[in-house]
Amino acid sequence: MLKAILFDLDGVILDSLDMWQQLGPNFIRSLGLEAEENLDKILYSLTSQAGYRYLKENYHLSLSMEEIEEKIRERIQTFYLEEPILKEGIPELLSYLRREEIPCFLCTQTPKDLAQGALEVLNLDSCFQKIWSTDGRTKGKEDPEIFQEILQDQALKGPEVLLIEDSLFAIETAKTLGIQSLYIKNSRDFEKRNDLDHLPDDCLQEGQDPLSMVKRILKRSQ
Repeated sequence: MLKAILFDLDGVILDSLDMWQQLGPNFIRSLGLEAEENLDKILYSLTSQAGYRYLKENYHLSLSMEEIEEKIRERIQTFYLEEPILKEGIPELLSYLRREEIPCFLCTQTPKDLAQGALEVLNLDSCFQKIWSTDGRTKGKEDPEIFQEILQDQALKGPEVLLIEDSLFAIETAKTLGIQSLYIKNSRDFEKRNDLDHLPDDCLQEGQDPLSMVKRILKRSQ
């Protein structure tokens, strides 16, 4: 039986795909340099610190890691703290989960203060009991460490948690711990993945209602 829902933030709650896709390339162009064609895809699967290191080393930047982080963070802050875009169907889903008294948590690559700030701007902060962020960690969602931490912190077992996520590598990691998943189809994953036969059983297409899908999963788990 499912006892908790673990949400990703970007691409699941926030419609932030375009912002993140262009973040690295736009930063490099702002320095008068030419960004490699697939820079957004390279940075996509890296933690923040690994991404800053990649930019510094591969573009031979004279900026320190701290300066790179500060300049990129300024660009990110505008989106999260001033103009976050909410994905369709999320308010209805969160309202339903609150009525059903199903605890909701957040696990994101976005810095925790920005994730919290975006939720506050959207009046959704009370919907989540706790936020975990891989920002500043040496390991991201490609490693089970953060999911293990969440399970231990909340005294949960993997099969008792549903992860709603738009990254296949994160879903595959969570699966090793028995965590169930609802995959929000992400064009970036499809561009780099050919093993489509191995997609999670529960996938949400663009435009589909997340509430209906979650209801079906919850009913099935009873």
